[in-house]
Amino acid sequence: MIPSLFAAALTLAASPEQVALEVDPTPLLRHQDASAAEETAAYVREDGVGALKGVHDVGVTEEAAAPTIVVTLSWVDYEASIYRIDIETRRPGEKPQMLESIECPCIDSGVSEAVLERLPAALEQLDEPPPAEPEPGTTPRDEPEPSSDVSPTRPSEQPNHRRPPIGPVGITGMIVAAGGLGGLGFGISRVRRGDVLSSDPSDEEREIRHDFGPQGRAWVGVGVAGVAVGATMLAIDLAVLRHRPARVSVGPSVGPRLTGLRIQGRF
Repeated sequence: MIPSLFAAALTLAASPEQVALEVDPTPLLRHQDASAAEETAAYVREDGVGALKGVHDVGVTEEAAAPTIVVTLSWVDYEASIYRIDIETRRPGEKPQMLESIECPCIDSGVSEAVLERLPAALEQLDEPPPAEPEPGTTPRDEPEPSSDVSPTRPSEQPNHRRPPIGPVGITGMIVAAGGLGGLGFGISRVRRGDVLSSDPSDEEREIRHDFGPQGRAWVGVGVAGVAVGATMLAIDLAVLRHRPARVSVGPSVGPRLTGLRIQGRF
């Protein structure tokens, strides 16, 4: 009777009515500054706590003795923004158990989504009763050896995803700068043309004066602006975005009084 009550108490204690959530961004620091790594971890931690409380109805605590879900973030390929996400569970007094290790070619929101999708499995693993210890005088059953048909994937065989030398922002900047140079050249040619006199087709003795100066100066202004904007976009791509995971979106912006290019992201 007493051993049965003790086993029931262990099962009840293992039930994750409250869990702790740890997000470790330390391995990210090999290629990323501390503020950016902690920002990524904060996104994952905030979304994970919200899902545990709001979706799974599980309390979240910071007590070290509570059942814990441990998320470790590292890089598979920093340049291509491919994360490695290791998810483990740890019950009080036991060694951590690996739940899953995944590769995620994604930005911060994609990392959070990958973790949220695996929270039910992590809670289920925490809720499982601890493995029973073998009784004295008995030996554990031999587990079948893994099949030799499946060979592990060597690190050298993994595809190498490299970011191109110039990203979408830089390419867009080059296009804008090229258009600006074209407008600048057209405007200069109009300014140099100046006033032009031509005969009136309806009256040969009458001349018509065409002043190309204002039109040329307007095109020069447009061209200079285009070159400046394009050069700035190219500089941002080479100096800033090359050293951070891609988190920028570029698209057209069309409105009743405005037509242009929209650049959105964190720099």
